[in-house]
This record gives sequence, C-alpha cells and structure tokens, in this order.
Amino acid sequence: MRMHVTAIRDSKTKYLLIAAGLLCLFAVVLLLPQQAQAKGFSINKIAMEKTVTKYDVNGNGNNDTVEFTKTGKFKASGETLYKQLIVSINGTETPLFQQTHGFASASAELVTLKNGARYIWLTGAYGLGSDDEDMDPWNIFYKCNKKDKLVIAVKCDKYVLKFGSSEPNNTVLGGKGNKVTVTENLSLPFDSTRVQFTYKYKGGKLKLASKAGKVVGSGTSKKPNKGNLVKAQKLYAKPMAKKSSTTLAKNTKVTYKKVYISKKALRVQVKSSTGKTGWIRCAKNSEEPLLSYV
Repeated sequence: MRMHVTAIRDSKTKYLLIAAGLLCLFAVVLLLPQQAQAKGFSINKIAMEKTVTKYDVNGNGNNDTVEFTKTGKFKASGETLYKQLIVSINGTETPLFQQTHGFASASAELVTLKNGARYIWLTGAYGLGSDDEDMDPWNIFYKCNKKDKLVIAVKCDKYVLKFGSSEPNNTVLGGKGNKVTVTENLSLPFDSTRVQFTYKYKGGKLKLASKAGKVVGSGTSKKPNKGNLVKAQKLYAKPMAKKSSTTLAKNTKVTYKKVYISKKALRVQVKSSTGKTGWIRCAKNSEEPLLSYV
C-alpha cells in the first residue's frame, strides 16, 4: 500500500515538473524580440515632422521613438524647399543627406518582411531647380544598426540616373513574404513608364532579384505604353546580346514589356503588333523618345 502511494506521489511530481517546464517555455516565447516572431509582411507610413512611437524600427521587440525633421527651409521660384533631412531614432540622430538646390517633400515607410527584417524606405520630390546630383538621395532602403543609426541597405536608383530620370514621388511599394516590389515612373526615354522591380531577402541582405523589371503601366494608367517606333530599331534576343535577331521598321507599333538596367546598359523589351519580341538598346541620357503616339 505504501509503495502504491509513493508511486502516485512520484507521478504527480513528474506531471508538475512538466507543467512548470511548459510554463517557462511559454514565458520565454512571449519575451522573445518581435523580429523572431514576425507575423507577416507589412508596410507602414512614418509621418514627417512628428514624433512616432508605434513601430519597432530596430527589431529588438520594443517600439522606438522616431522623428524625421526637414531643415534649412527656404523659398525659390515661389516654392518652399528644404536643404537637409535628419532622422532621430531613440534620440540618436542621422543626417541622411543635404541638397544644394533643395527638396520639396519627403516620405518614409517602414517595411517589415515575413522573417522580421525591417527597412525604412525613403523617397520624395525634387525642387524646381534640382539637377542630377540632387536626385541621388531618393528611392533608398535604409536599415537601422545596433547604434540606432540608419545606414543604406539598397539604392534602388543606383543606375537609373546614368541613363535617364525617374519620378520618385510617384513610387509605390508592395510585396509579400520576404520580397518587396518597387514600382516607379521612369521618364526619358520611356515617356513616364511604370516599371516594377522585385527585391528579395537573401543571405541576410535585401537584394535586387532581377535587373529586368516588368512594365505595369504608363503615367497614371495601368496599361503599358503602346506606340509607333520613331525610327527603325534592331531587336536582340537577350538584353546584353551582341548580335541582333531582327530589325523593326520605323512606325512599327510596339508595346513595352520589360526594362533592363545595369551599370553599363539600359534596354527595353518590346512586342510588336506582328508578334515579334526582343530588346532594344537605349542611348545614354537620350532626350529623344522611342515611341510616337500619333
């Protein structure tokens, strides 16, 4: 009888120990940083000129105090401009850039990937007197380091400005999982063509998935550009192919399909009304449009 009571007591002790262990494990999970228990992909706008305290920017599981401040206010041609943008995270300031001709506006968004990685996206609008040097700070993914300073993770317009121009104030972010899509208006020589590039988290970094972006619209329209070639164009099977596959005659009706941008080249993939598809070489900083819309 005594042995039976002892066995029951030992059994109860065993179950109590298991229950206590499970409670401890549950408590540890609750205390884990938010980055380790991310729920999914999200994009949240961070207001300018305001103290924002509802987001975890550095990924330590606690909400941070973030404030973007525009400084160096002045007027030019009736337009209110600013020379510098400063971000403060938990009291640590990072001067992001300074522009000679000034910028008109700026906007920031916190992008959280499914795996918990966090990036701050920065874009804005140039002043009327801006030049190529003033365009450099926009369309950038920043990452918060351990000292609460923002450092550049990806410069999305790294090569765009070598060949033409973009309209950063019209950029739209999207994505899911561990991928981010950046849809922006590329101007010359594409007549405000909306191109979507995908960035993928790999090896601990956010990287461009492909140098070829998909054309998803033109201007404010969701339909890709359609028009007639201003002059005859050679078609290439691949963006960097050395030999052309065929030639499209002047006034051939084509539709933009993709845009390829690298350090050395700018290419656009077109599909003709007769079904021919290929890549056209684009001249550097050409002010002549590829298509006419007559």
